[in-house]
Parts: sequence; structure tokens; C-alpha cells
Amino acid sequence: RVTKPKIPENIRRNYESMEAEKTKLLIAEQRQRVVEKEAETERRRAVIEAEKAAEVAAIEWKMRLAAKQNDQSMSSIEDAITKDRAKAAADAEFYRASRL
Repeated sequence: RVTKPKIPENIRRNYESMEAEKTKLLIAEQRQRVVEKEAETERRRAVIEAEKAAEVAAIEWKMRLAAKQNDQSMSSIEDAITKDRAKAAADAEFYRASRL
């Protein structure tokens, strides 16, 4: 049977302080990893928000463009109707004048 060796007090304190420092270092490393992960998450969140805003802007732009095209189409139809009415009135007036 082997007995436990007696470790001198100053070596034991030195070992305990080294272990405490090692533990503090591990805690600091873990804390740094957590901060980095949080920063990465925040960056990803910002990218997602920016992409979402860009998609919304693109959709709104397409809606405005479609509305402008619709207005332009309606305007051209109204112009054609006005032109056809004026032509019909002119033709009727010409026919009436040529019959007399």
C-alpha cells in the first residue's frame, strides 16, 4: 500500500493558483465565443432584414410600375375612343355636307 505524498505548501498554492488561472482563461474564452456568436447572429439578422426590405421595395416598385402601365393603357384607350368619336362625327358631317 502506497501513502499519498506530502506536497509542500508553496507548490500546492502555486498549483491551485495555476488551476484557477486556467479556469479563468477557459471562462474568458467561452465568454469570447459567446460574444462572437451573438455578433454573428446580429449580422445575420441585419442581412435578413436588409434582404427583406429590398424585396419589399422591389415588390412596391413593380406595383407602381404596373399601375403606371395600367394608367397609360387606359389613357391610350380613352384617346382611341375620343379619336374614333371625332372621326365618326367628322365622317357624319362630311356625309351630311356631301348629300346636300
